[in-house]
Amino acid sequence: MELLVYGVWADPLLPEKKKDMNVEDGELVEQIYKVQMETRCLIVIDDIWKLDDWKCLTKCFPISVGISHSKVLLTTRNKKVAEIGYPIQLKGITEDEAWELLRMKAFAKIHFKEAWDESEYEKLGRKMIRKCERLPLAVAVIGGILSGKNSLEEMEISERRCEFLHRER
Repeated sequence: MELLVYGVWADPLLPEKKKDMNVEDGELVEQIYKVQMETRCLIVIDDIWKLDDWKCLTKCFPISVGISHSKVLLTTRNKKVAEIGYPIQLKGITEDEAWELLRMKAFAKIHFKEAWDESEYEKLGRKMIRKCERLPLAVAVIGGILSGKNSLEEMEISERRCEFLHRER
């Protein structure tokens, strides 16, 4: 629980004297709850993987008892987690848009010793784009990984090692 709420704890609205990291879980939850009762808040929680993780956090939010004007926005790939609220399914960008994003991120500073044959890089890039379902953040992360590579061979090795591209959902 402690690790899950420290990001919220850094909120500038919380009393200065309570910002030390030695606060007990119960006191931390109480302070976060109290701030939301006194102030309208937008709480953003990114990438909740399991319903149990959300259930653990609900103690911090008076929203669960319907007496707060605060809102919680959470992101997840788990449909069961999304169904606790009002889910909005985001769609990926088009493959061409994803390729353009990847190309800008990965190949912005071409410093390869070998000859530049964009068609081979594009073929590999589009393969990776399809695996990450054209999600912009995933495409940008892949682009960042590839930007440090100096050859097509190095990029192919990275593609094989990118475990998150091969994960079952």
